[in-house]
Amino acid sequence: MLRGWSYRTCPRLNEIAGEVMNTTAWKANVTEYEKTIQVPLSTAMGFNVSFDAAGYLGDDFICDKTEGYNIPEGITDDLYDELLAINN
Repeated sequence: MLRGWSYRTCPRLNEIAGEVMNTTAWKANVTEYEKTIQVPLSTAMGFNVSFDAAGYLGDDFICDKTEGYNIPEGITDDLYDELLAINN
């Protein structure tokens, strides 16, 4: 998606995002996340992390690592890799 995109600035992209979220593949990714990653990620972060929020966290962690900052304690390398896979 485009940087700076929001639901208010581009209604058509909002429609496309909605169509994607209704696909079987998207729903399978959400289910897989809820089964495997959500509990350890939420435990490490100290709050419940939804599928959508996990994508944003992955983006934040990439920026943190790129800039030389540490990612939160409790986020293992394996969990980090699984989290980044959400964005793909």
